Amino acid sequence: MVSELVEMLGRARTLAGEEFTGVGVIVCNPDTELPTVPLRLEIVIPKEEDAALSLARVSKVTNDLHDGFHVLTPDLRLVAMSQYFSPPVSKTALINRSRKFGGRYLAALFGSTISKVLLCGIATESLGIVIFKDGQEIFSERT
Repeated sequence: MVSELVEMLGRARTLAGEEFTGVGVIVCNPDTELPTVPLRLEIVIPKEEDAALSLARVSKVTNDLHDGFHVLTPDLRLVAMSQYFSPPVSKTALINRSRKFGGRYLAALFGSTISKVLLCGIATESLGIVIFKDGQEIFSERT
């Protein structure tokens, strides 16, 4: 699942082009209770569209859904978009302080410690693609 998520985030970033603002995702079962609140109401989730394409479309500054995290199922289907994600701070999470990071990085890192969250991932211009599991980076690649 990690390699598929890395590939999806990489494609989303490439497809978004120069307008790419970054993206954050949470991978879990659809019934998992998450500390999220929708940033926008009445969001229509594209059912049949490739998730990387959907993420690319919303990961542009001109798109009203570019902020927040997006929720994916274990088979990487998009089930929620533009969610404010506020996981509790984890004292056991391993923060990589060898580089600059921001709120999206910490939300994904801390969010990966939540029970039933399988993975969290981000793609940003400054950090590239980073995947988190159980409070630590398990993949990092600058693109």
